[in-house]
Amino acid sequence: MLAKKLGRRKLLASAATVTAVSAIGAPALAQQRRELVVGTFGGLFEKVLRDSIIPDFERQHNATVKLELGIGTTFIPRIVASPRRAPYDVVYVNDDEAILGEDAGLWLPDQSSKLPSLSRAYDSLRPPALPLYGSTIYEFVLVYNPVKLAAPTSWGDLWRPGLAVGVPHISNSYGLTFLMIAAQMNGGSETNFNPGFDALKRLQNMKIYRGVTQGYTMLQQGEVDAALFYYHRAITLIDQGVRVAIARPREGTWGQRTGCQIPRGASNPELALAWTETTLQTKYQEAFAQQLYSPGNRDTKIDAELAKKHIYGPDAVNAIKSPPWRVLNPQRDALLGRWNREFAS
Repeated sequence: MLAKKLGRRKLLASAATVTAVSAIGAPALAQQRRELVVGTFGGLFEKVLRDSIIPDFERQHNATVKLELGIGTTFIPRIVASPRRAPYDVVYVNDDEAILGEDAGLWLPDQSSKLPSLSRAYDSLRPPALPLYGSTIYEFVLVYNPVKLAAPTSWGDLWRPGLAVGVPHISNSYGLTFLMIAAQMNGGSETNFNPGFDALKRLQNMKIYRGVTQGYTMLQQGEVDAALFYYHRAITLIDQGVRVAIARPREGTWGQRTGCQIPRGASNPELALAWTETTLQTKYQEAFAQQLYSPGNRDTKIDAELAKKHIYGPDAVNAIKSPPWRVLNPQRDALLGRWNREFAS
């Protein structure tokens, strides 16, 4: 499995030659047109990059940006397989994936000193808190149909009789987060998931969703009455007129932080640094904010009405809990195996 594979490859990845990284300035990059390979997400995220970010970046740096679409768990195995010449110059990863890559020795040493805009990122979105250069923060909230579930105040309200509850598959980081919440609510912990598995089995009508798109469709079509789900996706549902509401239970909410990392074997580390610096700037984050991606740069300006739909400002950002991924990651393979055995149907 992935975590074990990374462990076996750690020495190989760590031994790879670290390419020297110099200044990011456009003059150094303007000598010849080079290709920057970016591993990133598809869908709306890709559209914002192509429409609002890539054209200016290519002009400024005399570069061609090539997007390779996927997610962190598809990018990382490819980097592991080619440690001396990575298939990407820069990749977008979530916090759990960034830690997984760090443990396997996949990333360049900390480049914070070469990223001027990183100083304006919230502390929880940059080293040493996380081994990534964070641009976006997400929150997992309790999304519910107010006709079926009246004003939930606890995650435990998902266990009320008669509810169809959407449960994210634990192959996703938010699925493992929900399993951890279920364990903690029932006397377990991040190292004792038995109560969490038992709790999920007590749900009268559990509907597992394997990805954001499937979960979105289930909520949109009324197949589930409540679920842990992305805050910004829930806002989109509400804006579309879907009958859902948002609650933040008294136990708190957990979240996810996303940003860039540069593999040790990147072909164009200078250009990768330039791209990463771009993602940290307010112009980039304001473009994404229009599509409800909450900014990690504290100087990003959003108008008052739009700000209501965001995790915006230090109080909101600091209120979101971060799962203990350094504890959770080593358990993922075993937990996924148990999940597949116990919830195969």
